[in-house]
Parts: sequence; C-alpha cells; structure tokens
Amino acid sequence: MKLARIGAVLALGLLAGVARAEPPSGVSSVNRGGTVATGGTPATIAANIGRKGGWIMNPCDATESLFVSLGGTATITSGTPNHADLPACGSINLGGAAGAYQGAVSINAATNGHKYEAVELQ
Repeated sequence: MKLARIGAVLALGLLAGVARAEPPSGVSSVNRGGTVATGGTPATIAANIGRKGGWIMNPCDATESLFVSLGGTATITSGTPNHADLPACGSINLGGAAGAYQGAVSINAATNGHKYEAVELQ
C-alpha cells in the first residue's frame, strides 16, 4: 500500500513537470489555437515545413466533438476524411522533430464559435 502511494505521488510529480516543460533548446512554441467561427465550416492551421511537432486539443469545457483532418478538409461527422474525433479534453499529436506532420490541418465543429487549443513547435 505504501509503495502504491509513493508511486502515485511520483506519477503526479512527473505529470506536473510535463505541464511546465519548456520546448528543447532551439525550439519555440507558437499558439495556433482559435475558433471555428461558423459551425460546419472548417478553420485551418497552415502547412509549415518548419514544424517540429505540436498538438491540437478540444477544450475540457467543450460540449461537442472537435474534428481534425490532416491534409484533407475536416467534416462534422466521424470517420474519413477526419483523422480524429476529439471529445472534451481529447487531443491529437502532430508528431516530434523526427516525424512531425508539416501539412495543413483542418479543424471543424458543429456549432458556431467552438474554440480549440493548438500549439506548434518550430
């Protein structure tokens, strides 16, 4: 029991450290978050050959899914051409330096004004 508690404390400490982590030397983070202005009409994060990674997240207070398509046009239904159907707090990783996705990212939601969080590492 005592070992389980120690493990839980260590895990929480590691998770907290990840949340505060800075990008590696020579890499900067750029906020690419935004809003799907009109439901059903996707927002886009432009292609960037300098992208070294990043992520897109549906905020935890979201009441609907966020749809993400890499290289295509995101729709507001699950499945192709979408690569992710993100519930509240759900995210998709754009990869790391050795294999980061550098193409355009399409983001969509059913209702007007749906916010999304996104970070691009450059």
